[in-house]
Amino acid sequence: MPSNVHEALVELIRQQPSFAVQLLTDIAGVAVPTHTLACEGSPDLSQAAPVEQRADTVVTLQADGVPVFGIITEVQLRVDPDKHYRWPSYVVALRNRLRCPVLLLVISTSDRVARWAARPIDLGAGSAIVPISIGPSVIPTITDPAVARAGPELALLSAVAHPADRGVLDALFSTFNPDIDRSLLYADLVRTVLPEAARNYLEHLMSTTTWRYQSDFARKYFDQGLAEGEAKGKAEGKAEDILAVLSARGITVADDARARITNCDNPDQLSTWLIKAVTATAVSDVLD
Repeated sequence: MPSNVHEALVELIRQQPSFAVQLLTDIAGVAVPTHTLACEGSPDLSQAAPVEQRADTVVTLQADGVPVFGIITEVQLRVDPDKHYRWPSYVVALRNRLRCPVLLLVISTSDRVARWAARPIDLGAGSAIVPISIGPSVIPTITDPAVARAGPELALLSAVAHPADRGVLDALFSTFNPDIDRSLLYADLVRTVLPEAARNYLEHLMSTTTWRYQSDFARKYFDQGLAEGEAKGKAEGKAEDILAVLSARGITVADDARARITNCDNPDQLSTWLIKAVTATAVSDVLD
């Protein structure tokens, strides 16, 4: 079962495929072809073989509608020797599909895992596949709010990599604005992946008088300091959160499912559904 951290980092690239390009060019220093579009491709890399193969994400760079470069992105949180046998098949399958160069990008929250992932994969007879691996030591500590707002995906990744740096958390907090695309989803994502101390610090920022005055967004999505007597309102707010996340992901909610969500008065159950909604592809993924 993928962890919340794994799913959250994968979701960043699903939401913004050009983020994979940014990681390659700005952090790894890898040049990519001139292109007009970066779009998500099918992660199914199965071929005419009995074994299903699925990458975390696939991003295709196109120039005038023609694929010019493929990026396979894998979020790797632990050392897994089996991946050194599976990853080459991903590269070959995507290269065969797109008929253009392909690169494997690995993102990790551990430098030890990142170093392991960066090892060339020997295919024999002098052939090798060399993954581009990114870990915390090369992920920038983004403390400038303007920089964070210009690239909320990298700001969130920076917070995951450097959760003890309050400057990074302050910068990430500045990106939580309902007027910014994907901000609501990212705000929900970050609550599922940060360690308790970092999460509590962000929630403290969101419960300040200044933030309350600036936007109802914080009260609705982040305020964890509700008194016991406000439990009903808290449940209603979480139900609205779930529906908002599903709407943002383009998932249609049937009337019976909507009623089940809005009529639920169990905050713990609603919290579980909210976490599932962040990475769901259908309502059944949330309520089952």
